[in-house]
Amino acid sequence: MLYHVSRKNNLKILEPNVSTHGKAYVYAIENIVTAMLFGAPQDDFDFIIDVNNYGVPRITECYKDGFRSVYKGQSCSIYTLNRQGFKNGITGWSPEFVSENRVRVLKEEHVEDLFNRLIIEEQQENLIVRRYENNEEYELEIENHITDRLIRFNMVNCRNIDERILSRYGNIIDKLRG
Repeated sequence: MLYHVSRKNNLKILEPNVSTHGKAYVYAIENIVTAMLFGAPQDDFDFIIDVNNYGVPRITECYKDGFRSVYKGQSCSIYTLNRQGFKNGITGWSPEFVSENRVRVLKEEHVEDLFNRLIIEEQQENLIVRRYENNEEYELEIENHITDRLIRFNMVNCRNIDERILSRYGNIIDKLRG
């Protein structure tokens, strides 16, 4: 089984949509907890999302209280999907599977407060949450991640950078612009 998480409820069919990869896909993930991390609007400027050596999803805050501010009060639906028709290794992120076709939903589970559900998953050791730390090593890791994303998404010399990104990472942008 695979999982797709959406803020939209009561979907019976998932339609391919164009996202950052520039091609219309239905996105899905094997690990239900990893999938839930995409149940609220967030991006690479909020978190580093990866998986540890044991397959446990790990989310690293890029700023203080990011985990709470993104997920608290957010509701979503977890859709269970048949794996048939999905391909892995297309997007460059190994946990992600994609289908170019419409996908029928097998089951839907509604989550009223995603933050509370993710806290439970963390307590059950199904999720690792690295909360923001005010230390040089952690801040350097975040700066390297943000720098990579700013360059990768061609945002360094962009005139219309999102205010949210500019307010949090303006110092990194200024350093890159030199």
